Amino acid sequence: MSSQDELDTTATKESKDSFSKSASGASFLMLTQLSSKLCTFFINQLLMSYISARILGATSYIDFLVATSLFFSREAVRLSCQRIKLPKGKAYQAIFNLSLIPLVIGVPFSSILIYTQFIRQQNAAVLQSPLFRYSVGFMWLSVIIELLSEPLYNINQYDLDIKTRSKIESFANVFKCLSQLGMIVWFEHKFKGMSVDKANPDYFIFSYCVSLFIYGGSILSLYLHFFFKSSARSQIRFKLTKIDDWYFEPRSISYWKNIFVQIFFKHVLTEGDKFIVNYLCSPEEQGIFALVNNYGSLITRMVFAPIEESLRLYFTKLISQDSSPKTYRQVCTVLKNILVFYKYLSLFIVIFVPFNSKFVFSMLLGNDWASSTDAFKVYWIYIPFLAVNGVTEATFYSTVEDAARLFSYSKYMVMCSIAFIASATLLIRGTGLSVVGLIIANCVNMLLRIIYCSNLINTMDSSFKLHIDSSAIQTILVGISVASLHYFITGSNTENFVQFFYSASLACLTLLLVIFKERSLLSNLFHQVWKSKIKSS
Repeated sequence: MSSQDELDTTATKESKDSFSKSASGASFLMLTQLSSKLCTFFINQLLMSYISARILGATSYIDFLVATSLFFSREAVRLSCQRIKLPKGKAYQAIFNLSLIPLVIGVPFSSILIYTQFIRQQNAAVLQSPLFRYSVGFMWLSVIIELLSEPLYNINQYDLDIKTRSKIESFANVFKCLSQLGMIVWFEHKFKGMSVDKANPDYFIFSYCVSLFIYGGSILSLYLHFFFKSSARSQIRFKLTKIDDWYFEPRSISYWKNIFVQIFFKHVLTEGDKFIVNYLCSPEEQGIFALVNNYGSLITRMVFAPIEESLRLYFTKLISQDSSPKTYRQVCTVLKNILVFYKYLSLFIVIFVPFNSKFVFSMLLGNDWASSTDAFKVYWIYIPFLAVNGVTEATFYSTVEDAARLFSYSKYMVMCSIAFIASATLLIRGTGLSVVGLIIANCVNMLLRIIYCSNLINTMDSSFKLHIDSSAIQTILVGISVASLHYFITGSNTENFVQFFYSASLACLTLLLVIFKERSLLSNLFHQVWKSKIKSS
């Protein structure tokens, strides 16, 4: 066998190993996300009885500031670490070196952001409150302590050890919610049964900031625990260490420079709705948006996010091992299969969830949040846009390294940011649509990004096109028929358990119809996964 054949064989084996790890990791991540989110969901349900829309809006804004500090500091580094291609010992140290950048950026950036967007907005009485100062301190420390875990996180991701990451994040999430609930119950007992929100809203905000700090501490502690048990421990020096003649691997640091600004605009477009709602909406409207976003994005966090993360890791590893046209076609094939799954999942979400939203959320939240029902119904239409944008953008970031293309997308993101802010302002202020207007603006934003990324993916495989073909028309007709039948049975809203049972039965019948229609695709995928498991074992 020639040396080139050996290289091809090795690359193919590595590709299959990466696919196996990514697929099993995505499955495990989805299962742990589901279990942890269900657990935190029930804990949050208990917390909801203690707060009003105003306080929910405030905690949502705090969460946005923390998430922005973390995202801006670390996201570009996370993407860059996956492009390091060195022997494992050197790769680990290169990742550790690169992962120190988020801390250097995060300390000043989070300080400036929290001061300008949170502290300066408060009145003099609030600023004099010791509880407020403690809250700000814990908020800032939660950012710093989580950034300290970045080197260990990136090493774990480089090894595609998604199972360990899932365990860590699930435990930390549950511990965070339990700690907040425990503090709220204690504060309520201190005020002799009076709601914490009514007695002193600062106590709820304080408990939330402490829980963020506990989450960051749990993440760091658990990553250290698993790291010291791994083989990577002996191959890393816990300081900035020179490798050959450089500190930062040239290819990865070049990629980091190219996408750093682009990452900022991506976050503005992804999370900017929280920033806009803080300036354009009343505190009560902010609370409604926070509620809609928290409950509506459950499926995103449980299903779409694990798939997107695993896809990005798998595609990056695949392209780094072999960048031939055949590999790019393989990438597009995987993406097409995922989009078929998203198509049918979106069908179920758009048809069945709006009909049942009012009934389900009246049971979960009572009548105090009845004003959020209209926003919930519109939010489900946004979910398919969010899902498709997630995987197309993940494919873009995994497969594109050319500086010119990255810069071109950065300019496009700037234009999308301007369009998003303008449309959101017009729909919220100009038409009075409030939260519903913000959701519509988000749909437009996601559509613009999907169009750009899908056009670029089309250059890798000319057969990849997001367009309405005969299959899509059939799906749309089925959707209209099922929705019409549902409306005939229950009206515009499900009102009781009998109608809810009819809705669930109709959903099951639709699922059977989808399985029958796509039986050949499902059979092929099952055989591929089965063969992959046999070969890996």
